[in-house]
Amino acid sequence: MSIFGDHKGVFDVIRPRRIHLTFGVRRRGVTLIGAVLFIAVALGVIIGGLVFYQQASTAAMTRNTIQQLTAYGSEIRALCERTSPDDCLAFSLFFR
Repeated sequence: MSIFGDHKGVFDVIRPRRIHLTFGVRRRGVTLIGAVLFIAVALGVIIGGLVFYQQASTAAMTRNTIQQLTAYGSEIRALCERTSPDDCLAFSLFFR
């Protein structure tokens, strides 16, 4: 009991009651481990996609080059069939 009585003074701190609006639902946040795991998986997917694209691009360029070389060989064979064998000796040795 204070010298001023049982009532609360002007300078006393009254703490307001907390109001919970969660209705029994637990708040869920992102933990550091979850965030790092998500970032690692996302980077893995991105890098995997880039590697897949690079390999597909390299395979397409290789296939295109092989088709061009095959076409050159066919053209040289056709040229050699129409001309004398002495003119196409070097080409026939190269494209056998």
